Amino acid sequence: MSAALYPDLKGKTVLVTGSSKALGAETARRFAASGAKVVVNGRDEPAIENVAASIRAEGGGASASVPM
Repeated sequence: MSAALYPDLKGKTVLVTGSSKALGAETARRFAASGAKVVVNGRDEPAIENVAASIRAEGGGASASVPM
């Protein structure tokens, strides 16, 4: 699978809703790989925490956010 080519996103913050699993999680990872700080958002708090932790473990900037 080829990676999506995003522009250099250093210094930008991206909110990815529904990013706790599957397509949303992969989108969050790819934005992080392009230099963006990512806000991982979804209803499954443990899952979004895991996605954010995996992005940070790869050297990216990520935080988790659960809607109220």
